[in-house]
Amino acid sequence: MNKKTILQNMSVAFLAQGVTLALSVIQTMIVPKLLGVEQFGYWQLYIFYVSYVGFFHLGLSSGVYLTTGGQKREEMDKASIKSQMLFGVFYQTFMVIVIVSLSSFLQTGAERTFVVVMTAIYLVLQNLATFMMNELQCMNETKKSSFSTIIERLAFLVPLLVLLVLRIDSFSLILIFIATASGLSATRCAES
Repeated sequence: MNKKTILQNMSVAFLAQGVTLALSVIQTMIVPKLLGVEQFGYWQLYIFYVSYVGFFHLGLSSGVYLTTGGQKREEMDKASIKSQMLFGVFYQTFMVIVIVSLSSFLQTGAERTFVVVMTAIYLVLQNLATFMMNELQCMNETKKSSFSTIIERLAFLVPLLVLLVLRIDSFSLILIFIATASGLSATRCAES
């Protein structure tokens, strides 16, 4: 690999991390001031639940990354990778159905059920995007992976800034924007 490619990959990766940092600062410092106490509580509940979504891929993404790492796109067994990815999506979708059903059965309230449903949607989309980003990275296509991260963060940051400017204090809109951004990231990865 030549130095120019390495520098391009690094610069895009640093840009992605910069956008992520800016979003984190806004989420941490400004969003709490926008949301009321109850809305902020549901926001924090969502953040808590989302911190566990990575467990649901059960290491499948990392295992594929380890077994295919360093291979060029042409050398990879695409059928095997696709079948493992689909297995992960189907397994996670099944788990999501179980979790949402339990939440509905327990009747925890409309807002909590909404938080669980949005976490479930995010779980499937984010783990799918992570799987595909890992594959891009193991093929040394870090630039494409970083662009997916940038698209995801900007697709959430822009609507979030609009909500902040308009002083709309709805945690549900924020959760919808997060899921949409994650879906855009997964779509971008699939196109790469």
